[in-house]
Amino acid sequence: MKFSKKKVTNNISKETDLNEEEALIGSYVIQLHDKYECSVKNHKYCYIQDDQHLSLSNFAISIWVREIVSYFLINYNYFLIN
Repeated sequence: MKFSKKKVTNNISKETDLNEEEALIGSYVIQLHDKYECSVKNHKYCYIQDDQHLSLSNFAISIWVREIVSYFLINYNYFLIN
């Protein structure tokens, strides 16, 4: 009895396959992960405001980063046009 090998697919893009916007998003996600890492509470990432730790999920960070990047791109394109 022979077992066939299943090919494992990886849904993560290689860095060389990313366009400029995706690379920018990835770099900001890494920066925010580093900045808001929390060792005090049970959360992995926290935004600390008035000594309160507000939990940040990976999803929240990714949405936050996409807003930052879209704001940057809109303003950058506006600057190029005018």
